[in-house]
Amino acid sequence: MRVATDGEYDDVIMVGFKPSILNGTHVLEDDNVTIYSECIGQYTYTSTLGASISLPGVYADKVVIN
Repeated sequence: MRVATDGEYDDVIMVGFKPSILNGTHVLEDDNVTIYSECIGQYTYTSTLGASISLPGVYADKVVIN
């Protein structure tokens, strides 16, 4: 999931995680979350318009919906 840190749209990280760590809940737009994670370096993907986007990437061991 893409997460805006401190609510800033321009300060975004990509968070990977196993869905099972959410115990059946879902993270929705505008939810505030706390993420316990490990940095995995730069994460690059292709946008729907075909542009290459690179963001800092992390892999979460725990996601808490506040």
